[in-house]
Formats: sequence, C-alpha cells, structure tokens
Amino acid sequence: MKTSRINHLFATLICISAFIERNYNPIPGDKCGSCPTWCNSKCSSIGLFMVQNKCRIVRADMDCQCCCSKVAPTGPSPTTTPFSPGELENVCTAEQKSILIPREQSRDCLFNPLCEAKCKELGRSNGRSECWGSSRDFKEGSYRWYEQCCCRDMLPPPSVDVAPWT
Repeated sequence: MKTSRINHLFATLICISAFIERNYNPIPGDKCGSCPTWCNSKCSSIGLFMVQNKCRIVRADMDCQCCCSKVAPTGPSPTTTPFSPGELENVCTAEQKSILIPREQSRDCLFNPLCEAKCKELGRSNGRSECWGSSRDFKEGSYRWYEQCCCRDMLPPPSVDVAPWT
C-alpha cells in the first residue's frame, strides 16, 4: 500500500497507539489550518488524545497525518523532520518480526488487539503494536485499518537464585 508516513523516529517514540491519515482533494480553503482540528476530532472519536499532527500540500492534494496516544500530551509537541513519503514504514526494530493485520475498524486494534496472540503463534512475544488508518480515496470515513505487530524473541525466564541454607 502506498502511503506517506510521519518521520520514523517520531512514529517510534511518540505515535504509540494510533496513526491516522487523510488526503484532501480539493484542498480546503484554509489549507493546512484545518488539519489540527480534524486530527483532534479523529483521535477523540476513538478514545485517544492527539499528540501530534503534520500537514503537507503536494500538487492538488493535502495530506493530513495524525498521531494519537492513550496518554494525554504533557508539554509542547516534539519537533520532527518532514514527511517521509513512500511505503508504510516498519516501526519494528531489526531484531523484531513485523506482522501487518487488516482490521475492520480502529477500535478493533486499539481495544481488542491481536498482536500478542499472533506473536505467540510464532513462538515470540509482542514487543510493540501500532494501529493505523489511511484514507487514500479522498472520501471521509473510508479508512483501511491495520494493526502492526513487532514480535520479538521470547525472553528466557528469569533465573531464580536460591540462597543456600545456612
């Protein structure tokens, strides 16, 4: 799937619950001015807080990207580098296996995640998951939702040091 993506470092450190994107065509009269309000509305509609948004205009399209979190922001928005256009970026580390699970709606992956079970099927544990939605057909409400899982190697059980009886 072709999509634009907020800077990978930003996505990895800040956008830990959900990522939502929409393209506008034609571009609204206020240009990117409507992006923060739209992002705030979309994040709150799925029970999350907007922690960051980005907007860019490319030819006749406006691309609005939002980062939502279960935790409310506690300070000024972090500074980020510009958009990274291209394929969906993998937010997993090199040691983790990435799995992409299509979901019917945002609440499915936010409140009924499948990552833990999917990773367990592979003999791994869930290291991270992110829910993201993208509307690339310019129709409000027509989103494709995905749950991205980062499965890591199972950690060995902690060793139990038993003190000798004295």
